[in-house]
Amino acid sequence: MNIRSTDFAMNNHIAKRIGFKEAIDYNYLALTGLRLDAGDIYYSADSTLVHVRDASLKEQSGLELKRLTGKVRYTPKEAQLKDFILQTGASQISADLQLLTPSWDIISTNPELMQVKADVRPSQLTLREALYFVPEMRSNPSMAPLWKKRIDLKGKLGGSLAKLEIPGIEVKDNDKNYLYIKGDAYQVTNTDKMGADITTLTLRTTRQGMLSWLPPNTLPAGVQLPGRLDVDGSIRGGMQLLKPNLAVKTDMGNADIRGEVADFTDMDKIRYQLTLDARNLQAGRILGDTAMGNLSGKVTADGRGTDPNKARIKAGVNIYSFAYNRYTYKNILLDATLISGAYAAKGSVRDTSVQARFDLKGRLDTLHPDIVLRADLDKFDLMATNWTTSPLAIRTCLEAEISNLSPRKLEGFAAISKIQIADDKDLYMLDSILLKAGVVDGLQRSISPGHSGT
Repeated sequence: MNIRSTDFAMNNHIAKRIGFKEAIDYNYLALTGLRLDAGDIYYSADSTLVHVRDASLKEQSGLELKRLTGKVRYTPKEAQLKDFILQTGASQISADLQLLTPSWDIISTNPELMQVKADVRPSQLTLREALYFVPEMRSNPSMAPLWKKRIDLKGKLGGSLAKLEIPGIEVKDNDKNYLYIKGDAYQVTNTDKMGADITTLTLRTTRQGMLSWLPPNTLPAGVQLPGRLDVDGSIRGGMQLLKPNLAVKTDMGNADIRGEVADFTDMDKIRYQLTLDARNLQAGRILGDTAMGNLSGKVTADGRGTDPNKARIKAGVNIYSFAYNRYTYKNILLDATLISGAYAAKGSVRDTSVQARFDLKGRLDTLHPDIVLRADLDKFDLMATNWTTSPLAIRTCLEAEISNLSPRKLEGFAAISKIQIADDKDLYMLDSILLKAGVVDGLQRSISPGHSGT
């Protein structure tokens, strides 16, 4: 079969034209320069074979098919594309694909029996060409970054839909983002049992690369992404359970992420047991706070749910070092729980310049927080921690209870006792400071007895 330089038009004058330029209007098609060179054509009731040696065309929308070649084979047990090349005005796909099945009828009820073999040679996809087919997406601002993307990909996979082996798939874009995965995928047609065993995951990106995928103003003001981000590791599991084991390296510090997340499709039932180990994380640069410096420490979280009023979470924080105001604090420990809106936290600071212990309880209720705080500050060297320029140290105890924060119904107290303030010459001792608020005869009252000392 040979067709050369043929034009074709179809107009449905009853239908209204679509309101988009550079988009295919299926009621008003106009093809020009249609060429087709095909041979080895065979057709029967259940089989089709054709060798497309070359094909090309242009559509009035601007979509252009520059080249189409390949051998097509369809039988009762096989579908195959061999030496397939599709080239448009801005994209090119080069691949071999073979599907094998006991029969096409059985696949509708047992899709896992299908065997797949795919080899995608170096190919390029320009995503803006999708707008020829879905032009309404132009008006979606969250999709705008996609239409600037060119995706390069290559890779192989094979096996059944019950278990696909992925020797390696490599994807990169025109903004220096790179992704490589190797492993196995399981039950890919069953959303309940779908899973993967990604034994090798490699991600390379930059600040500009990450921003290129985000709509404008996505990040909060002041938050800064790292200039370089490398992720290596593995992810095992499926739609019911994921087990990440990832090493993250950036120019703003490094971190390891490991653990497991289960039932993550339901935020009320989600379960997690995760550990984040951060090293030299430049918190100040990330959060835009010049007073902050590097942070190193470990955070663990073991819980269920994400709604603070329903979740049950147990967390631990061990900060090895944290720089603030040009001083590096060390050995900060915190254990906390959150159970259906009730929280509790107990911690300590065992630094050479700051030594403290605290115990905090309460509820996530803006009007009735039921806060109970006990804290002992055994040592706080203000000069060493750069809060003063002359010698000054504080030691004290704090107790506070707040049961009601309603307007004009404030109830609670804060007591500061055993106060000791020392400079390079003298020690000053204050007995106590008490602040108390309550409601008497329906009226808000506040009491501040003051302080006494020597």
